[in-house]
Amino acid sequence: MSKIITNFDDFLNEENLNEDTIKGYKYHFSFEGKKYTIHQGTEDKTIFGIKDKDGEWSVMTKGNLFDPKSNDMEDKEFFEFIQRGIKFFNVRNPVEIDDVKECEWRKFFDYELKKKPGRINKKYVVLKMHCGKAAAKWLAKH
Repeated sequence: MSKIITNFDDFLNEENLNEDTIKGYKYHFSFEGKKYTIHQGTEDKTIFGIKDKDGEWSVMTKGNLFDPKSNDMEDKEFFEFIQRGIKFFNVRNPVEIDDVKECEWRKFFDYELKKKPGRINKKYVVLKMHCGKAAAKWLAKH
């Protein structure tokens, strides 16, 4: 039985982005009791990466994959699309490959879909969606 998450206060909005002149834009959020920061790449501005405060987990994604225009959506519509993805995967425990394969966000998970059927790392999927949300916001802001 899936654990239902009813409190989404940790899913922050674009006002929580702040400019850091050295590292570019940062986006902060919490997941399963841990705090994460998404960093924009310093050399390639389309790359975003996550690391928790202990440096125990990281995931990289290309920002242009999460560009609202490349997805044929307006900025606000795209943010809502990513937000739905975060909530969609957060309520699933565990996350199966079929959950990703059959969802509207499947094109963001090519690497995961090459695996054999079975469970997928829920943490990776949720963090990757957050990373895309931050990238979409950064692209919309510029």
